[in-house]
Amino acid sequence: MSKLMSPLSNVYQEGLSGNDAGSNHCIVIQELRPQAMSSVQAWPATVGDVEDILQPLADKCDVLLVGAGRFLIIDWDGVATAEVRSIDAKIAAVSDVGNARSVVRLSGDLSSRLLMKGMAIDMDETVTPIGTTWQSSIQGIGVIIHRESTASFTLLCNRGYARSFWHWLTDEGAEFGVKILPSRF
Repeated sequence: MSKLMSPLSNVYQEGLSGNDAGSNHCIVIQELRPQAMSSVQAWPATVGDVEDILQPLADKCDVLLVGAGRFLIIDWDGVATAEVRSIDAKIAAVSDVGNARSVVRLSGDLSSRLLMKGMAIDMDETVTPIGTTWQSSIQGIGVIIHRESTASFTLLCNRGYARSFWHWLTDEGAEFGVKILPSRF
């Protein structure tokens, strides 16, 4: 079996670019590759049961609520994948979506300002507090956004749009300065 390649492999270049790229206020971007990603869709009558199963897993992986009874499980180290995939089909449908999305971490004091350039969502922490996940469109590209901290976001887009989204992030981020860290793909 061949190794999965990053959709950004031909455009990903570490380093600094844009205005104030060397300052402490620049935007930091890094491509990430979780060990596994799963979609869990609870049946309407079993949402509580699925939440009870997934809650303890939140210490091992990211459990993102992305819709009514629908969860995206990002297993960074592969420690919860077996538990997630063993969920009984009588209470939820579980799908492997590990190769379906590209993942980028965006951080820095101005990261929320960059995101607001592409979507009309209030990034104030009283509206989108830490731990919030939402779906939006940036430059016509569907994006799942998870707020990790005040100034750190995990962004997921379909792999087929990864290069376009990357170009948007780096082009629009140039105003603030961009530091691209080594890929963890």
